[in-house]
Amino acid sequence: MRRARRGHRAKNPRRQLPRPKSPDLPDKHALETLPARIAKLEADIAKLSKTIADPSLYAKDRAAFDKASAALGNAQAELAQAEDDWLRLEELREQVEAR
Repeated sequence: MRRARRGHRAKNPRRQLPRPKSPDLPDKHALETLPARIAKLEADIAKLSKTIADPSLYAKDRAAFDKASAALGNAQAELAQAEDDWLRLEELREQVEAR
């Protein structure tokens, strides 16, 4: 019988898969606050999109257009991250409740 090298565990076919960990306090807080944050980001994106849609903005105030464009890109990236975080936490919550 071969021995496992030091620091390595021999494979045990009976070993159970680890249970999903339950959401801790910061995760629970994030799960509760993320929907409001997502809604705010969506509202900000709508407002910035409307600002950038003004055909005269670029000609009138290039700096304001550039600022709004950068803010829109940042808000979209934050929204994508917030949605990913919410989905991950919601799946974790469902796994914990299914036990």
